[in-house]
Parts: sequence; structure tokens; C-alpha cells
Amino acid sequence: MRLPSATTFIWLTCFAALVGWFFYNRYQTPCHRTLEYAIGQFDTRFGESEADFRQALESAAAVWEEPTGFDLFTYNSQADFKVNLIFDERQQTVNEQNQLEDEIVSGSESFETQKAQYDSKRAEYERRSAKLSEQIAFYNANGGAPPEKHAELESERHSLNKLADSLNTLADQLQVHAGALNSKIESFNTHVGHVFDQANYTGDEINLYEFENQQDLVLALAHEFGHALTIEHVSDPKAIMYYLLQEQNAEQPRLAEADVNALQQACTPRSATDWFRGRS
Repeated sequence: MRLPSATTFIWLTCFAALVGWFFYNRYQTPCHRTLEYAIGQFDTRFGESEADFRQALESAAAVWEEPTGFDLFTYNSQADFKVNLIFDERQQTVNEQNQLEDEIVSGSESFETQKAQYDSKRAEYERRSAKLSEQIAFYNANGGAPPEKHAELESERHSLNKLADSLNTLADQLQVHAGALNSKIESFNTHVGHVFDQANYTGDEINLYEFENQQDLVLALAHEFGHALTIEHVSDPKAIMYYLLQEQNAEQPRLAEADVNALQQACTPRSATDWFRGRS
């Protein structure tokens, strides 16, 4: 019997190892391995410290790990998989939106103060005007007011006219203020419920481009970690993996049933038969 040559033996050994490696990795689902990640690019213009960013990453990982019991993610400063914090026009827009929100809050408080002043002056005007009308009616019914009383009534009438002018000016200011405030609110509302374009998972890294606050940051990272687990978008608006950031509980992000089902599907190994069928 003729034995294979050394070259053929080496080639067969390498081929077997390659096939073994391929099938091992093919059936190693996201739940059977831990994704090691590190912080890559880190732009300080976000005003975020690396310590806070790392805490946000750990909180995002816990969204997936705590309810499932899987050890899915771990921080390793030397890991090849990077999570990058990249500042561009998206975060600049967020900063402008945050400033607009602050202006709305401040403007609303100022408007309420101004309106309270208007309401108080209007109540005073109506009270004094009603009293003046009663006094004029009384004296008219009794042959007219004495000279000194007539002068007093005239003085009150002039004072009320000035108060009325002041009220009209204040009312105009309130209208302008309300219009500006409503315009800011409308502009702000157009950005509520934005698509998850604030970050993306490339297969080799996660790039994060914007977040409004720490809660928003954790939610965005949890979403991208979901993609790193090979999970696509789901149809439940309250799910972490829904394509739109709107109805999720940002204060306490947790997996919805649709997220859990998607993870279970991602963590179910395919058989060799299924794989070859999928390749045909």
C-alpha cells in the first residue's frame, strides 16, 4: 500500500483543522462565547469621562446578561473589538436640542411668571372698574357727584385707562412670548422618536455618534450590543431592538419579550444539515 507523501499529509491535516475550526465557530452561538470589547476612539467633546463611559458599557451589557444569565460581554483594554465615541454633526445637533430644551423650560417659567402678573393686574382692573361704575351710577341717580368727588372719580378713570394700556402691552408681550415658545416646542418635537442612527455596529466595532444623556447612552449601547449578538431589528416598539428610539424605558432599560425571543433564536445552534441547506 502506498502511503501519502509528507506534503499530502500536511495538507490533509491543515484541511481537517480548518474544517474543524469552521464548524466549531459555526455552531458557537453568541450565548456560547463572550465578546471582549475595549474603548477605542474617545472624543472628549462629549463631556463624558472614560470611567462614566465604561460604566455605561457595563450597564448596557447587563441589560442582556442579567435576565438571561449568560456571560455575553466583558471589558478587556487589549481587546480587538472596539467601542468608539466619535463626535460629529449628530452630537452637535443633540447639543443644540438640549440647549433648546433648556430654553423651553426657562421660557415656560418666564411665561408663567409674566402671565401671573397679567392675571393679577387684570383682576385689579376689573375690580376697580366695577367699583368705579357703581359709584358713577350712584351719583348719576342722585343728581351728580359733588365737585371733589367728581375729581376723585376722574382721577380713578385716568388711572384705570393707564392700567388698561399696561394690560394691553403685557398681553401683546405674552402673545409674542407664547409664539416664540410654541415655535421652539415644535422644533424640539420634530426630533422626538429618532431612528437608531446615533450608533452603528460594523461587525468589527461599535461606533457611537450621539446621545442626550447617560440613560440615552446606555440604551443606544444596549441596542448595538444586541446587533453584536447577531440580532436584527424587531417589531415591538418597546423592545431594545426596535429600530426607533421612542417607547423604550430609558430610565430602566430591560429586554422585551421580542428581544428575549430574538436572543433565543440567535443562541440556537444550526445543524450541519441546516447549514448545507442554507448554502444551496
